[in-house]
Amino acid sequence: MRKKGLKIEFCIDEKLVNICADKVRFKQILFNLASNAIKFTPADGKITISSKMYGKMAQFTVRDTGIGIAEKDQHKLFKPFTQLDSAANRQYEGTGLGLSLVKSFVELHKGKIWFESEAGKGTAFTFEIPLVTDFNKEDTAEAVNKDSETIKKGCRSDIREC
Repeated sequence: MRKKGLKIEFCIDEKLVNICADKVRFKQILFNLASNAIKFTPADGKITISSKMYGKMAQFTVRDTGIGIAEKDQHKLFKPFTQLDSAANRQYEGTGLGLSLVKSFVELHKGKIWFESEAGKGTAFTFEIPLVTDFNKEDTAEAVNKDSETIKKGCRSDIREC
């Protein structure tokens, strides 16, 4: 982020004090969205990470002024092992698993995720999870392991590690 001279802004809703979430998975969601924003935002761009209460939901948004996503590619975003094939994206490495896992982790929290994007202007990923939910760590761990097995079984041979 510093190498690229990116500006980062945090907008935190002071009313949003506590959430009920799997700490590790929640951090992975935010880390993945923030690292994608950093990866796909050119020098001197801006990233905004915000949170707010939205009814009985906690809502989080990671917005960037990056390369954006062409409308024709938007349907591919949450599919495992899928990377967008464009001249702008070819310079960035990755397995294509990040957003698929993010979506799974958000859904494990009984939440949902969506995005808005325009090629050349940036992207905003927003997810929300209930402030109070009935999931427990065992159910979450079991679902994550099941999802991991599904992803491993679908592993492509040109990817060394899954």
